Amino acid sequence: MEDTKVVYAFNLLTGEYEGPKTLDNTDRSPISGAWQIPCNMIEVAPPEIQEGHKWLWDGTQWIIKEVEKPKEPEIPEATHAPEKPSQAPSLSERIAALEDAVNTLMEGAATNG
Repeated sequence: MEDTKVVYAFNLLTGEYEGPKTLDNTDRSPISGAWQIPCNMIEVAPPEIQEGHKWLWDGTQWIIKEVEKPKEPEIPEATHAPEKPSQAPSLSERIAALEDAVNTLMEGAATNG
């Protein structure tokens, strides 16, 4: 009887190949001795992969998919001088805004309660 067994793991949500895993005797049924292979692993090895591609398990076979390359962000051309950052509100302006918000909430609670 084999002491270990190599299986091939994939992501249950995406199907993406995660690599080989080695099962040992703790992965055998204590009654029959049969291998108990987790649901995200299979015995079928994926073929060799080309760079820029990945393997996905579709439930019956491995399919190859090209890896999407991340798009480089476009850098807008400067057409004018950068704007000055806006000045943060003063402490008294922030307190007034908080008081307005609390009063609005309290009025709503009084009419709904």
